[in-house]
Amino acid sequence: MTLTVLLCILPPDATNCNEAFYTSYILLVIAFVGIVAAGNIHNDICDRTSDWINKKHKVIVGRIMPLTQTKVWLMIFFILGFTSALLLSSLYKNWSFGLYYMLFALWLFVYNKWLKCLSLIGNLSVSIFCSCVVLAPLFLTCSSWGGIGKEVEYYRIYIASFAGFAFLVTLIREIVKDMEDINGDRQVGCNTFVVSNGLQRSRTLVFALSIGLLLSLVVSIYLIKSQQTIYQLLALGIFVLFPFACFIRNFWIEKVALSQRWLKVLMIFGLLSLVNIAFSI
Repeated sequence: MTLTVLLCILPPDATNCNEAFYTSYILLVIAFVGIVAAGNIHNDICDRTSDWINKKHKVIVGRIMPLTQTKVWLMIFFILGFTSALLLSSLYKNWSFGLYYMLFALWLFVYNKWLKCLSLIGNLSVSIFCSCVVLAPLFLTCSSWGGIGKEVEYYRIYIASFAGFAFLVTLIREIVKDMEDINGDRQVGCNTFVVSNGLQRSRTLVFALSIGLLLSLVVSIYLIKSQQTIYQLLALGIFVLFPFACFIRNFWIEKVALSQRWLKVLMIFGLLSLVNIAFSI
């Protein structure tokens, strides 16, 4: 998913960018794919106890792959991502990206170890991670742009809309996921928002965030409408609103597992819709 996201947010007129830009963009993709993969592996290592309670059939660490071998893969992906980030910072002479990446990586590992079980802070952290991946390409520039024009303005609106969408969908999905995992989290002493506030308050929060997501989608469509045909706008509405409506329906009747699957569909369809937008900018 991370690789697809980064490849879908190439800047406008990317075919006219110089060779150094493409090298930089490849390094950017490798850097974030590496650190996200390392973060996911570290997360699986930290969650071994609760995963055996919540989803024993999906556990990888200790069941499919030995712990020692898992740690080796963790180091491989971390080194791959970190090296790519250093090369990118050196190539672009943009050390602000290096700092951005270091903070991202540090926060990711701190989250897995200490923040995950803090009420709402853990959920917000994951949502911010997703937004940070989307915003990362803003550190790169393409020499063919020749200044800030309408094309670049639309690109920035596009990335901001994508980042907002990623943040809200991820936050909703994280809370719904915690609702599904409430029993295991209680047993291991993980004080998530759902554990500390109960299922009813969590449902209320999810519905409130869903309203915010719907409003943000409407605003995003309005901001980009001048760049889209009526058919593209209709496709965007259908492909995003249909899974959103299915999620709300299933969540309303308390089918938590099914509603989480519809959130995944919403993320995929939202991504595909944004790809369509990207090619028209």
